[in-house]
Amino acid sequence: MLSTILFISLIVVFALYLLAFTIILVMSALNKGPSLRKSKKYFDQIYKNKGLKEIKFYRETFRNENYDIPISREEVNELLKRAEEKHASALVGIEEISFEDRPEEYPYQIFASYTPDIDDRSNIGAVIRVYPLERDPEENMYRFYTDVEKNYYWLMTKEEARDELLFSLGHEIGHNIRYNFERRLFGDEIEDYCDEFSEQIGQTTYEQDYVNRKLYKRDGGTGSLSQNSF
Repeated sequence: MLSTILFISLIVVFALYLLAFTIILVMSALNKGPSLRKSKKYFDQIYKNKGLKEIKFYRETFRNENYDIPISREEVNELLKRAEEKHASALVGIEEISFEDRPEEYPYQIFASYTPDIDDRSNIGAVIRVYPLERDPEENMYRFYTDVEKNYYWLMTKEEARDELLFSLGHEIGHNIRYNFERRLFGDEIEDYCDEFSEQIGQTTYEQDYVNRKLYKRDGGTGSLSQNSF
């Protein structure tokens, strides 16, 4: 009798162990995204309907004449070339790269965004939007605002501004890669991947360096500068 109870107890413990192990595997799979088979299905559907077509390039006239995107079409094409060399399907499904005004609801710290395709079966692809920076009226530089109200900012050279925007463009191409295979846009792991992808294709960001620079304050909304130590 005792041996029977012991045997049943062992079976119960083993069953609970298997259940726990199965739950761990399922949760791990959910965190890592879809299976390889499902990922291939996502990508095949996108490639079938959108493929690798020529990416349209659009630059609009900004609502503020002091706003600018210091990037040329040639620099964008060079970045696209490096992205494709790094990841053969990096550009698949991208319909357009648009230089346009930042939506009013977006904080100034957002330099670019990625809008995925609406339907896998449509031939309309994703759009990457790059947003302008504000030229400083007294310096031949660009402003990097540190707050939503745009009261405080650091100054960037034209070359730094260009690099920041190209880094953001590379980041959004990283989003295109992950979305094509996983249909996911958000999460710390995805954001880290997109940053790393942009770095791997040769783009750099100065974001960590800004804290070591002079901080400027907008003076009464007039645009004049008063320097403060950060």
